[in-house]
Amino acid sequence: IVPLLLDGLSTLSEEQLNKNLIYSLLLVLSGILVDEI
Repeated sequence: IVPLLLDGLSTLSEEQLNKNLIYSLLLVLSGILVDEI
């Protein structure tokens, strides 16, 4: 799952989308991972 997420983030970065959006996604994903642990 992680490699897919990294590929997605790199694609978003290449498209120069809002960094705030990427950070928000990272916070949500990290929150989900912590909850699963």
